[in-house]
Amino acid sequence: MLSKIKSGKIQRAQKVFLYGVEKIGKSSLVAKFPAPIFLDVEKGTHHLALDRWDIKTADELYETITWAIRERHNYKTLVIDSADQAEKLMSNEVIKENHWKSIDEPGYGKGFTALAEKFQSFLDDLDLVISREINVVLIGHAHIKRFNPPETLEGYDRWEPKLAPKDSEKAKAWADAVLFATFDIKVIGSDNKPKGIGGRERVIYTVRSAAYDAGNRYGLPEKIKMNIAALAPLFKAAEIEKPAFVPDKKTVLQAVFKGLDHAQLTTFLVNRKQLQSNQSIFDIPDEYAHRIALDPARFQKTVSEYKPADSGEEDKPTQAEMDGQTLQGIVDRVWTSEFEGTNYYFATINGRQVQTTDAELGEDLLEATGEVIATVKSTGKPNKYYLEAFEYPEASKTVETEVVK
Repeated sequence: MLSKIKSGKIQRAQKVFLYGVEKIGKSSLVAKFPAPIFLDVEKGTHHLALDRWDIKTADELYETITWAIRERHNYKTLVIDSADQAEKLMSNEVIKENHWKSIDEPGYGKGFTALAEKFQSFLDDLDLVISREINVVLIGHAHIKRFNPPETLEGYDRWEPKLAPKDSEKAKAWADAVLFATFDIKVIGSDNKPKGIGGRERVIYTVRSAAYDAGNRYGLPEKIKMNIAALAPLFKAAEIEKPAFVPDKKTVLQAVFKGLDHAQLTTFLVNRKQLQSNQSIFDIPDEYAHRIALDPARFQKTVSEYKPADSGEEDKPTQAEMDGQTLQGIVDRVWTSEFEGTNYYFATINGRQVQTTDAELGEDLLEATGEVIATVKSTGKPNKYYLEAFEYPEASKTVETEVVK
């Protein structure tokens, strides 16, 4: 399998974590990044002329990230403003899910461990945005924390992102560039007492020091002016070694997908946000396809064992449903997908999925509109059926929306 993969150079979207002191203009700077869309969690961009989404809950945050992954749009930079406010929404969600009064309630750091898991999932979703060649920028605030390195006898104060410690480390490890924005203050000595002067020029530090966290992979100078021109290296053709498929992606994936249940595979890829339900399974992003090809056995095992979140007892088909029945209702959507040389035809009827490989029946299904009565057989999976035939009901019949014998 790996013999079909070779290296090539392509452009890569950037992952940037810009944090800094209050009211220094972080949002104004990021607004000059390529074609940005702001997820405004902090409600602090009202003075800027830009495209934004007002985010009030963790669910809204996840939904807009999913939109950026799945939908077609012309934005080139997704901005989370701010990371610490987004973390607060996640913290509220963790507290609500566990019926706690606060994130500290369970003790022993268990609350922050649960929060770190949710924050990591958030970063994983942002990686999917990156896979669509869309830059991602986290904007964050800074605060002063006491730092006690083991190699020194005494600790000292330093600037750090205003996140929970575990989340801060995850965000810094995730980013290609961690940038600290502050005012340039010079320290001079006077009567053996240090004194800070200045404070008007805005600067960005790009390399870690004892006073702050920073770092980058682009060879930026240690201190740069806080303007978009100084950050130009981030948006030049930062080419990296990345695998490409030979002779083509589809050839590789056909071998990996062979033997897997098509419906389950499609559901898995859709729920992993790698595919839209009306796309072919071969339309997954190249980066995800490469990850599959690196360990096909693991992928096949994962798909085979996958159970959708909505597959609880209440959704399991009854014995009557297993024995065959008719499904009457409105055709919501129809689509096709090709797998191992076979064309599959799909439709949803009142939210329940039907499928067939019969070409004549499938072509008729593609033209179906309105209400139908479908003869179906259960696949053994919740709300998924094999289509055996369908017809249009008589106009005088009452529309039914449930499965009946």
